[in-house]
Amino acid sequence: MTLPDLESPRIRNAVHRILAPRGAIAHYLWESIPFYGHYLDELELRSDMRVLDVGCGVGRTTLELAHRCPEGEVTGIDINPALVASAEQLAELFQLGENTRFFASDIVEKGTLPKDSIFDLIYIRHVLSDVKQPGLRELVRHLAPEGLLVILEPDFSMCRAFGLPHFDAHIHREGEIARESGLSGGNLRQLLREAHLKVKRYEPHLKIITEEDTKWMTFAKKRLAAVYEEEIPKIESLRFRRGSQWVDERINRLQNQHTELDKLTKRHQFTHFYIQFLAHAIK
Repeated sequence: MTLPDLESPRIRNAVHRILAPRGAIAHYLWESIPFYGHYLDELELRSDMRVLDVGCGVGRTTLELAHRCPEGEVTGIDINPALVASAEQLAELFQLGENTRFFASDIVEKGTLPKDSIFDLIYIRHVLSDVKQPGLRELVRHLAPEGLLVILEPDFSMCRAFGLPHFDAHIHREGEIARESGLSGGNLRQLLREAHLKVKRYEPHLKIITEEDTKWMTFAKKRLAAVYEEEIPKIESLRFRRGSQWVDERINRLQNQHTELDKLTKRHQFTHFYIQFLAHAIK
């Protein structure tokens, strides 16, 4: 990836300070981008492109796109305001604020983006099931003539996991959702055609995740343990005001998250693979 000073200890420490309040999921969103970064290298990006990153999370992909399009405008949108707040701080850290902006909103809702917003590239990764067909149609409305829509989407109906019962159960649930809704990577070609787009590229990629590839899990476990130690006394102090049920539910949630990550990081080897589909379409 190309963000400047990414290996600098000062930058790394600053990134961690920004992400720390958001917990393990924020760190995962930041650390997982290198798995998918090579797709950005395949795009023929111009320096002046207007780009929209849908489901931007903490903004790692958005910042990479902004760095590659320094004369353009890059916008990130995510439904989670807390993650967007981190993205804005990270943009300031990497001094990419001038051509980068973020929205915390639901893309499915019409009017989320300014009516006159037009983009040369719209990038969607792993959020199609949340965007759904109305959201896809709304995005197409903001795509420039001959603009490029890039979607990277897994198909959980084609997933397999071995030796991880909780992963198997999760994948089974996601597979059922994919089959019922029809919103999966395997159906991208049809979905894009229904949105009146010309499909220029459509191909499956087998993705294998092993323990070596998922070192973020070890870090996430440590981070969640720290959060657990910090948050328990704070939550307990609210027992009188919030009630025992409210307090117990939140403590149990933290304990369950910690237990699940502990199961993953205790195993010496595991393999989880799925098929993800990459599609390029133009308006």
